[in-house]
Amino acid sequence: MVMSYSGTYSMFKIKVKAKKLWKNKDIALVHYAAEYAVKRLGLNYSPIPIIIRLKGGLGEDFGYCIDLEDKICISISKNGNYLKTLFYELEHARQYVDDELDLEHTHAMWKGHLYKRKYKDYYNEPWEVKARKVEQKFYRAFTKKILDF
Repeated sequence: MVMSYSGTYSMFKIKVKAKKLWKNKDIALVHYAAEYAVKRLGLNYSPIPIIIRLKGGLGEDFGYCIDLEDKICISISKNGNYLKTLFYELEHARQYVDDELDLEHTHAMWKGHLYKRKYKDYYNEPWEVKARKVEQKFYRAFTKKILDF
């Protein structure tokens, strides 16, 4: 199943890889949450498409976001709170689109500054700190919006 949303310039698509694990209500919730976050993050004006892949749950992997130059790929696992993971990874997508972040294996450019990547300090890297703040803010606001609906 592929669901897509076209904004003024960009498009995001949701692809479901683990069809037995992701029920229709979960997919609809992810789509609604993605629309919410994409609009608030300004990603509806992204010059490149954003692909959100819903996959199975394996180990401790919650998700990731990769900038492939011609598209941004987000992968969300059914592990943990997938809505929080979605908001977190969409913030990374925004960082890529706004040229705030360029990640490489050994280094990163964050807001024009070069950082040597130290995986033991992953939690404290500034782009990760920012993504967690956005995750918490959006999750609180989104769940309140749904409960008030």
